[in-house]
Amino acid sequence: MRLFLDSSVMIAAAASEAGASREVFRLASERDWRLMTTPYAVAETIRNITGFPAVVTATWLRISSQLITVDDVLTIDKPAVFPVSKDRIDELPVIDIHSL
Repeated sequence: MRLFLDSSVMIAAAASEAGASREVFRLASERDWRLMTTPYAVAETIRNITGFPAVVTATWLRISSQLITVDDVLTIDKPAVFPVSKDRIDELPVIDIHSL
């Protein structure tokens, strides 16, 4: 199974021994999980752990070896067009607080 990990999961895994995020890394090889991420998420993780104690950086270096980094570029050959929402409000209602 492939699991995508964003920076919040990777930071939590590096910072906490007992958390669920670290458990994902611990169980990955045992369960045959492939831990996927992107260069953007890795850069965001590194940028955010710089303020943590050195042990967090050391843990990050150890657990990051389990990650498979995939491109974070998505290309589509057609434009994405979204219809106008039906629930759009053109004017906000005015409430006279004196009449309450």
